Amino acid sequence: MPSRPPYRTVLIKRSSGERAVLLVGPVGLPVPQACLFLTSQYRNPGCAANTLLKVSGTIGILYEWADRNAIHLHERFARGQFLERWEVEDLVRRLGSSSKEPAPTNVVPIRRKKKSLEGARANLRKPAQGVSLETREVRIRYTLKYLEWLANYQCRGASPIPENLRRESVRIMLDSLKAGIPKNTKVHRSATRLGLTKQDHDRIIGIVHPDSEDNPYPRYLRLRNYLVFRLLETGIRLSELLALKATDFNLQSCTMTVHRRPDDVEDDRVRQPVAKTKARMLPISEDLNSLVREYVMTDRHRVAAKRKHGFLVVSQRKGRYAGQPISATGLRDILGDFNEKYPEYKKIHSPHIWRYTANDRFSEAMDRLGVSPEEEARLRNEIFGWADGSEQGARYSRRHVIRKAGEAFLSMQADLLKGRALHFSRDEAGRLGSEK
Repeated sequence: MPSRPPYRTVLIKRSSGERAVLLVGPVGLPVPQACLFLTSQYRNPGCAANTLLKVSGTIGILYEWADRNAIHLHERFARGQFLERWEVEDLVRRLGSSSKEPAPTNVVPIRRKKKSLEGARANLRKPAQGVSLETREVRIRYTLKYLEWLANYQCRGASPIPENLRRESVRIMLDSLKAGIPKNTKVHRSATRLGLTKQDHDRIIGIVHPDSEDNPYPRYLRLRNYLVFRLLETGIRLSELLALKATDFNLQSCTMTVHRRPDDVEDDRVRQPVAKTKARMLPISEDLNSLVREYVMTDRHRVAAKRKHGFLVVSQRKGRYAGQPISATGLRDILGDFNEKYPEYKKIHSPHIWRYTANDRFSEAMDRLGVSPEEEARLRNEIFGWADGSEQGARYSRRHVIRKAGEAFLSMQADLLKGRALHFSRDEAGRLGSEK
């Protein structure tokens, strides 16, 4: 019997600009319960479409696992029968494996013919590639919320079993699922991302300058791509860069405003890039200000003059998309083309690395200005668009923290050596005196 088609998430853009996310089942129809959950629990409270896509994808994994194990979630929950512990354990294993692979198994076939140790190892079936601990935790938490909601929704009205028994059964199911959340999802700090070094930073910006002989881009794309690198240099997110409009720049006061515009009618991209948190106004250098003015008056005007949108960075390749707002894939291709020409940067150069780099530079500037740690944290959240009280800055300024810690550690060792040298000189002087 052929396997059933997988569940898939569909993103729809309505004429009003609203993005709707649907979970479509094997027969091509939306799953009503999942769609209602996404709307009531995430869409109505104002969550971004990207969040709904992640939640829908996780719910799709849940239903795919249930189908593979002949578990009819809706019917069972309506009867007041919920997932058993052993079923939850198997579900946790599935949530921790790759979306494209079944749960891993290590089954060694029994053969009569004797095999060498190497041959036996070769016959081991390789387990499916697992997801990161962070992804596993997020999937389990989304599944927890959905199963709790579904248990209440399917038993709405008259419960088929006593209410206290139903609540206890749901609690046992949810507690079993919570037990699968990784205890420590934080990787070792040495393995976290680091911003670019000052040397790499300056070299990359120098290479992508329009007049550079080492520039890897065609001449007609150089000004736009240089502007992209300079905007990433400010530390704004990829989605924020893609959502920037020419009117977000005040060329008189040299400022740039990052707006949050969910469901923007002017944005024809189905996967609309949206600022992740709060809007903010940022001062920009006169050099960057002049660069924006030059791009808007020249390259952008030539390809986007007839387009009825105000987005800053546009596609300049010939064809139907010329003058349209550039997509996230298109922006990543800009960096990808650079990395192809300069492969030494492949492992360290990505759009988000620039945000880490900007945080390091910001920390260095705060040190030079003598700003207190408390005030620095407040200013960092304002500049980089984090909520008040957020501790994300500590994660993004890791290179600076490592350097400062190293300097302090070396200073400590120098003080110890200095103290030992002084102690040694006194002992030596005492010994010489006694000999006299």
